[in-house]
Amino acid sequence: MEIRNLKQEDIKKVMSLENMVFPKNIAEKEEVILDRIITFNRGCFGIFEKEKLIGYCSSEVWEDYKEAKRNIKASLNHKEKGKILYITALAISPEYQKRGFGKKLIKKLIKTANNFKLFSLYLRISEPLAKKAKGFYEKNGFEPVRYISKRNDNHYLMELKINKI
Repeated sequence: MEIRNLKQEDIKKVMSLENMVFPKNIAEKEEVILDRIITFNRGCFGIFEKEKLIGYCSSEVWEDYKEAKRNIKASLNHKEKGKILYITALAISPEYQKRGFGKKLIKKLIKTANNFKLFSLYLRISEPLAKKAKGFYEKNGFEPVRYISKRNDNHYLMELKINKI
């Protein structure tokens, strides 16, 4: 097993996993994920077993939390001198879930945030995934900040504080 930064050449494997794990209305477009890999490669990781991608995560550095919208390119949001690491995606292949791989990706993201001297990590969990994902993130130190209810897009905003402001 190897954890490494994602490369542009990994995009087909990432998209296969993205579409396997996330419902169609939540899965992001290939050009958006590719833009994240290009814009902030230091915040995009994959877990590989030989050549097979079994998990991945992507993130962006933001000045502060703003209402995240799906399928917005990282090049529009990412601020190299921001204060928070916004986790845009974390996915583990179903047959590899509950084996510690998600926790390994969280640790890589925390290390990235510390390297950039960021104050916290944020993420949002869409309602269809909340039952399963919210407990995972809480076990990894994230706390719910608020529940946001919008037509066809209900989600939890969660935060993990790592450094003092």
